[in-house]
Amino acid sequence: MAEGERKDMTEFIGASTDASVKTIVSIADAIWREHYNPLIGEKQVSYMLEKYQSETAVKEQMAGGYVYYIIEHYGEACGYFAVVACGRELYISKLYVEKRLRGAGIGRRAAGFIEALAKKGGFSTLSLNVNKGNTSSIEAYKKFGFNIIKEEKIDIGGGFFMDDYVMGKKV
Repeated sequence: MAEGERKDMTEFIGASTDASVKTIVSIADAIWREHYNPLIGEKQVSYMLEKYQSETAVKEQMAGGYVYYIIEHYGEACGYFAVVACGRELYISKLYVEKRLRGAGIGRRAAGFIEALAKKGGFSTLSLNVNKGNTSSIEAYKKFGFNIIKEEKIDIGGGFFMDDYVMGKKV
């Protein structure tokens, strides 16, 4: 490495302990409230955090085959993602990076790491859901090689719906 050149210090750490679950839940709460309150409202965000990103929910997902990773940048937790096998497809259930680091290439590196996981695991495609109003994420996923496959409106209970695009990519 040349003098003055900084080595990328983004790491993806498998989450398997109670402490790592607590870290994910804390990061999720901050990111979701900042990013999604303007898109879907505080009530739906609070409902979804409890249903999908509470300690109990994350542990249940992990027991059901979801694999979570904490994203660390220069040793500091700044995001997370989760994947789950769905046949020959690896589904990206979550991929979130703190606002202060969006645009720094961390999401792209995480997507590359996930694609490598998919190839290693013999999966043929990657897929994910993204809120239709989440234009910045949609554009990022397109830059990562994903295409919109279809639209989906999912009743998640509590009088709430997810109004999403399903995006996919061959690996």
